[in-house]
Amino acid sequence: MKASYINGFGGPEVVRLGNFPAPAPQAHESAVRIEMASVNPLGLKMIAGYMEQVFPVTFPYTPGTDFSGVIDTVGSAVTHLKQGDRVVGRTAPSVGAA
Repeated sequence: MKASYINGFGGPEVVRLGNFPAPAPQAHESAVRIEMASVNPLGLKMIAGYMEQVFPVTFPYTPGTDFSGVIDTVGSAVTHLKQGDRVVGRTAPSVGAA
């Protein structure tokens, strides 16, 4: 999967674009093929490191929490979604592992 990421805190210049293996969803998770994503003001603060005490992160970190897309695969315990469903969502700020 292609993702923006950071390996350290700073301004917009620390954001990079790279390829990462797509993680397989756990039993209660779904994998979403992201079509649109955004970095809101919280994401900018995460990139700068201002939120590290509240939301500690592990590098590489993928900023941004808001997304929309299509369900690609579902975990074995997911019953309310299926492949091809269109979804919108928000992840926790500290989830952004690339």
